[in-house]
Amino acid sequence: MGFAYLALTLNHRAGFLFHDSSPDVGQFLHSFQESHSPRSEINFSALYGGNDQFEVLHPMLSVQKMHFKDQGAACGGVDLEGRQKTGEACQMTAAANEVEFSDERSSKKRETLDQYLYEGIKLPAHFIDTPPFLDSRGFSYAYFLSRIDAVPYNEKSWVEQHLSLFKVSELSEILRKYHIVDPIYSLISQISESEMEEIIRGTSVVLSKDFLLIKNESQLGFSPLSYWVYDLSELQDSLKMGENELVPYRSDVLCLQHVGNACWTYSSRQAISYLYKYSLLILAIVGVVFLAFLSLYIKNLLERNREQQRQRLSLQVLSHEFRTPVSSLLLLAEQLSVRSQGLGEKDQDLVTRISSEAYKLQRIIEVSRTYLQATNGHIQMKMHEMPSINSWISDFAHELNPKIQCQPLDRDQGFKSDIFWLRFILSNLIQNAYLHGAEPVFLRLKCEHGVLKISVEDQGVSEFSSLKSMTEPFVKSSRSQGMGLGLNIVQFVMDECGYKLEFSQSPTSFTLTLGKAT
Repeated sequence: MGFAYLALTLNHRAGFLFHDSSPDVGQFLHSFQESHSPRSEINFSALYGGNDQFEVLHPMLSVQKMHFKDQGAACGGVDLEGRQKTGEACQMTAAANEVEFSDERSSKKRETLDQYLYEGIKLPAHFIDTPPFLDSRGFSYAYFLSRIDAVPYNEKSWVEQHLSLFKVSELSEILRKYHIVDPIYSLISQISESEMEEIIRGTSVVLSKDFLLIKNESQLGFSPLSYWVYDLSELQDSLKMGENELVPYRSDVLCLQHVGNACWTYSSRQAISYLYKYSLLILAIVGVVFLAFLSLYIKNLLERNREQQRQRLSLQVLSHEFRTPVSSLLLLAEQLSVRSQGLGEKDQDLVTRISSEAYKLQRIIEVSRTYLQATNGHIQMKMHEMPSINSWISDFAHELNPKIQCQPLDRDQGFKSDIFWLRFILSNLIQNAYLHGAEPVFLRLKCEHGVLKISVEDQGVSEFSSLKSMTEPFVKSSRSQGMGLGLNIVQFVMDECGYKLEFSQSPTSFTLTLGKAT
């Protein structure tokens, strides 16, 4: 409901509400009184007006307001210095005497009660009917006498005759204890202390949890504290289909009109309607913003997809166009190698370098072709059973680069893999180690819990901190002269084979987990 409160507040302050066309609380209450009969009338002035009995209604009235017959004793006399008591001095002296006199009467009444309780002296005839009515300990004298086992104070008839001398907070217990059915005092017993304070102040409307009390203005001159009592259910029925409601006043309630302890505000139905209206508006705004971000995101995806398509097309064209001239170049390089025996040492070295560069060019073309096949999902796995991993790794390393230092298994194992793709993966990792790392390069074999692992390690430090960043397509290091596809293809092939690739930055190492050894 916090949002509803905010919405209604903004709406109200902006002048959007048709507040002027809605009936105010005075109009509504007048109409309500005309169409409903009150449950009863409580005339507090008549019930508690005699002998200063109002002190039993609320603690704020517990100090008696005494009136002196001889005002000259307090005013018009002289002080200790012989000066006439007038003005403020007169009032201060009267107030002091008033409190002293009140305390004296209270002490004397309490002393009389103690004589009755402990010495058996009979109470005066008007003991219970004369002020003060409350003991300094907080209870009424009528309540105290009704709890002792003494006639007539413990009799129902006596209690019924003196209900107006009990504190309001004591009435519920007394009515229940003596089985007294009195509709007026039963209603009074349900009034809280804060509600009774409003009544004492003469508030025109008092709203309790069960009743609505409206001041009887026609009795104002005779009984200023006379109230009509209506059932709260009747009030709620009258407000059910309206746009406003009468609720207890709170600081967090939006009040159109504040009357007594009640607040004339928008009904929950009205609040929900505004909440619904503003919710739709906010949802519409959120929807527009979401669609805007979604369209930007889709546009970005489409642009990236188009860029990848252009890159893939370029690779396809290059792969297709380069294969024929590269094949011819390799044949020429082989012919030069055959005829290089009669050349000098420098010329032979030149022919070797030309052949090496031609093979590198062929490798670039094969990598491009493999990448295009991989991204289209055309890799075909052909698994082969190999009896010795140590022998296979040794032959592979010697063929690729005799400088590779191999660390075989202490106990040789067989393994099963696609030999073509395994060679492809290891070749890429080893070539990256020589190109981007530092020698020596190690090829280590491990078998942990029957799982075969192959590690490629060099002594350099990688520019990348994570495997994910370096395996993105077209991502390469600052020293790379390739296209940044090698590790991307390696990761793809390993995922296809069900292998796992792990990475360590310093020193740079890649570990392949191939699965169970055989």
